[in-house]
Amino acid sequence: MAKAKIRKCDQGTAFAVALQREAGQGSGRCDDAAAMAGFLDGNAQFLLGAGVSSRLLWEGAQHVGLTNLEMAHLIQLRPAVAIDLMWVETDKPVSPKLVAEVRGHLDGARKEANWAGSR
Repeated sequence: MAKAKIRKCDQGTAFAVALQREAGQGSGRCDDAAAMAGFLDGNAQFLLGAGVSSRLLWEGAQHVGLTNLEMAHLIQLRPAVAIDLMWVETDKPVSPKLVAEVRGHLDGARKEANWAGSR
């Protein structure tokens, strides 16, 4: 089984466990949460900037209930909203208002992307 490089600050977290699953099974065979962990660990700082934490992004996305594909779309189409997921308080129950807001941004971005592509 392959081993993922786990940063000291991420050790013992659900994110680290998901990274290990992704490293062991590969992104095409693992569950969605593990695939998102691998994607964010490898790409978040490149796509969103050096100041982002892939673990905090992952935790926020998991808390809101996003899939790996939805997170990738959000990063591409609404990077500021994706970065805001770092600040979601995951120790509290998720707010339906927050979920609706994130999903609204995602849906709006999809509509804009489809409209822009149809010109």
